[in-house]
Amino acid sequence: MQRLLEKHPALLAGTVVGTHDTWIRPQVQLGNHYMADFMIAGQTSLGVRWTLVELESPVSRLTNPGNRRATATLRHAVDQIEDWRRWLSTNLHYARSARDADGLGLPGITAEVPGLIIMARETYDDAAAEIRELHARRSHIQVRTYDWLMRINESPDPLRRDAPDQRLRLA
Repeated sequence: MQRLLEKHPALLAGTVVGTHDTWIRPQVQLGNHYMADFMIAGQTSLGVRWTLVELESPVSRLTNPGNRRATATLRHAVDQIEDWRRWLSTNLHYARSARDADGLGLPGITAEVPGLIIMARETYDDAAAEIRELHARRSHIQVRTYDWLMRINESPDPLRRDAPDQRLRLA
C-alpha cells in the first residue's frame, strides 16, 4: 500500500482539510529512530495543518473476533503515532527548521498533530466503530479502513472525508 499511495498521492489528499493547498510527503524521517509512512499538510486560513499517517495491511483486523478488543496491529499503529508525537514534543524546533534531502522541513507542526491510521477492510462490527470513536476522542487519531479511503476518493464532494465509515496541488 505504501508504494501504491506514493505513486498516487492524490488518494490521500482528500483525507485532510486544505482549503488552499495540500502536500503529501512519503516516509518522513523523525530523528534516527522513527519514520512516518506519510505526512500530509493542508494549508488553511489558520495556517499549515499537519497529519501523521500510519498504514497497516488491508488484510489486518481492527478488532479481535473473540474479545472484540483492538488487535495488536492496531495497538502498535497507535503506539507509533504516540511515539512520533513524543519525539516532536522533544524536538519541535528541530522538526520545524531542519531540512531533508529535498530541502523540506515541517513548518508549523505541533506535538499535538492529529494522526490517521488506515488499515483493514470494513466490517459492520459495532466494536470496531466503538474503538474508532475512542481513539478519535481520546488520542485525536482517526482509525479508518481502506474502504473508507476509496469511498472518499469516489465522492465528488470533498467534505465527505468526515463521513462515518461508510482537487488539490501535491508537492
